[in-house]
Amino acid sequence: MLPEALARALRDAPFVVVQAPAGYGKTTSTRAALDGDRSVAWYDAQPWETDAFAGALLARVRAVRPDVGRLTLALAEQRADPERLGAAFAEELTHVDAPLRIVVDDAHVLGPSFAAFARTLARRMPKPVGLVLLTRVPVDVGMPEAVAAGRGALVDASGLRFDADRTRALAHSLGVGADDARIQALLKRTEGWPIAVALALRAPASSDALLDELVAHRLDALAPDDRALLEATAAYETIEPDIVAPNDSAVAARFAALADDASLVGTVRGGFRVHPLVRETLARRVGERALAARHDDSAAAYARAGRLRPALFHLERAHDVAADAAFLRTHAPAAVASGLVDGVRGALARVRAARAAEPALVALTDGLLAKSRGDDARASFIEAARAADASGDDALAFEARLQWVEADLAHGDAVARERIDDLLARSPRHGAAAQGKALVRAGWADALAGRFEHALARLDGFADAGDPTVLADVAPLAAYAHLALGDFEEAEHVANSLIETWAAGDDLVRYAGALVWAARFALLRGETRVAYELAREGERIARPFALRAQAAALHATLGEAALHVGETVLARREARAALRSADAAWYARDAERTRTLAMRILARADALDGDLLAALAASGGDDPLARADAAAFAALAGANDADARREHARTALAQATPVDGADAVSLWSAAQTLDFLDALAGRNVETPLRSAPFDGLIARRAEPEALAPLGVALRLIARGAQRPETYDELLARAAHGGPRYETQLVARLAAPHLRGRTASAAAKRDEPLEPLTAREHEILELLAAGLTNREIAQRLIVSARTVETHVARITGKLGVNSRARAVARAVALGIVAPPAEAV
Repeated sequence: MLPEALARALRDAPFVVVQAPAGYGKTTSTRAALDGDRSVAWYDAQPWETDAFAGALLARVRAVRPDVGRLTLALAEQRADPERLGAAFAEELTHVDAPLRIVVDDAHVLGPSFAAFARTLARRMPKPVGLVLLTRVPVDVGMPEAVAAGRGALVDASGLRFDADRTRALAHSLGVGADDARIQALLKRTEGWPIAVALALRAPASSDALLDELVAHRLDALAPDDRALLEATAAYETIEPDIVAPNDSAVAARFAALADDASLVGTVRGGFRVHPLVRETLARRVGERALAARHDDSAAAYARAGRLRPALFHLERAHDVAADAAFLRTHAPAAVASGLVDGVRGALARVRAARAAEPALVALTDGLLAKSRGDDARASFIEAARAADASGDDALAFEARLQWVEADLAHGDAVARERIDDLLARSPRHGAAAQGKALVRAGWADALAGRFEHALARLDGFADAGDPTVLADVAPLAAYAHLALGDFEEAEHVANSLIETWAAGDDLVRYAGALVWAARFALLRGETRVAYELAREGERIARPFALRAQAAALHATLGEAALHVGETVLARREARAALRSADAAWYARDAERTRTLAMRILARADALDGDLLAALAASGGDDPLARADAAAFAALAGANDADARREHARTALAQATPVDGADAVSLWSAAQTLDFLDALAGRNVETPLRSAPFDGLIARRAEPEALAPLGVALRLIARGAQRPETYDELLARAAHGGPRYETQLVARLAAPHLRGRTASAAAKRDEPLEPLTAREHEILELLAAGLTNREIAQRLIVSARTVETHVARITGKLGVNSRARAVARAVALGIVAPPAEAV
């Protein structure tokens, strides 16, 4: 028999808070009320999820409604404030066209951040969605406002107390005889407190014991083995048999039997939960020291299962410095990478406070924490390696060297071959994962040194490993090495594999990163239209997130791509955004390169728009590319010193050595422009370049028509010695992969030689190769909204395979090779509206 107040609230109000102390049957009654309702997503909150509830909550919701929560999860990964999370989740729920009721049990343990999330969600959630919070104490979720608006209901302890009818029904279900006199006496003594009523019915009829005594009596009545099992697991918030006893199926069976008595143990998703009042009694019985030891065991069990957040929660309560050190030794890198910085910092503080003799561990963990802040942590890693060597700690010595090498590579510094060989020699002793990490770092060291074949050879067996995190490490390196060697097709295949891997998942930040990587590689191949589409889509997906460290690269990539395709307004906007965000880049070298590229984009955009004075003023640097730009701008302006500027620029270009693939392409493109200007002036000059070790890349880029023949053709056309159409044909070949800044510059310089004729034939407006069907258009709109194939299948009530087939047809009709480019192309063609700004 359910409490009437609870049944009424769940029936009538979309937002319900059930607030009462432990023992009032909040969970039991609510589960009974919602039993059989397939729209219920039940989340058992855990105290270690205080600031990380979004992932656990969304996992429960998506088990019921897979087509929701992707943006919310990504925002949570970026530590967005809880109000924004709540607003984003409410917005995503507007796409849910079926009933959904979200229940959060023990909501109070999640603290103020969850309250702010729930408050915002409750205000904005759409009609098919309900929210139920079960809590022991008041939570600030805006319930008075919700009640006043007619959409909220509060059920407190008074609405959950047992009356005579419920007590009589419970006694009957327990097989306990209870006449009216006993029932009235029981209700008077317990004041209708549900757990007290349940325990008292099991106690001798004459018992006048208080609740603590009733709990103790119930525990004492258990079989000794069952009582020992409860005492042994007293530290667990939720007992997951796979964690507590992964190889003992009997434990799950014993807890299932204990769960027959809900006043002792309840069943929750994935395991069991001992009643909080019973846990409190057990904790008092075992004592503080023994309870700490059980927390120690719990931390170790969670760590073995790779559940680092609950492991850190229990570790904090174990008061065991040796356990802290053991955890940091094995799990600190993974924990920091997962964002568990506060927990790692706490464990390190306890190790330091105890003056434990762990210099290598302390230095390594200090370095990891510094790295997480974006600081240069190499000094700490070097110190850790030396201390580990001195103590003979091979595991820490390897990890410190791995981090040290990675930091050097990230700073663009060369790593001595001896250090790489040493790292590789150490790695097999620490497992396959360690060996894989060492090989990837060795591959990057090879690539930065120009040994691209060696880099690819190291990656054999890893590029197709199937693990998304492995692919995230391997794919950029593999694509870059293939590009440098001139294998554009394989480079594009690898980059697209990375895109498709993250497109199907929830990590939107990595998806955006994969798109930006692919856009940068497309720029190196000269496929500017592809780069523009990928960069636009990457920027759109990244827009809701505070990607401070990555923002500069994203804006610079989009700015460069926009410049190539002639979108000078967008190019300026993105270049200025790159300048604003450059200081937040992880490394000073990246920040400086971003500033240089952004200033170059701004100057070139001014030149394309005819503001040559501004362009010349912005290109006054001494580096070869700035000199080449100044020479081109002077030619556009008809300046008297244009020839002299061109000679100075050619000398600078001939002496320059490319530092990476992007630099090699930029130097080659600048040389092409100078050669065109000379040809236009009647001189046959080829600028010599040092392209090694990027000879393969430059050879592939040089395969389409060079720019110098365009200068020759323009001179002949001006004299009437050649058809104007020849120029159009040459320009089309030079812009084979899409318009480039250099070809746009050529078009402006060509105008006087074409005698008023349009610089080139008007570009034909892009359109799909075939018209889209109504279903394909519908799916394309959902792709533009950011839904995965699985989410689209759920929405349209079709199979995921059917959606995959439609997506393949859409990309084919749009002439692209990925869903990301399909969205960007569709927006450009006006087939779908640009996706709305994020919440």
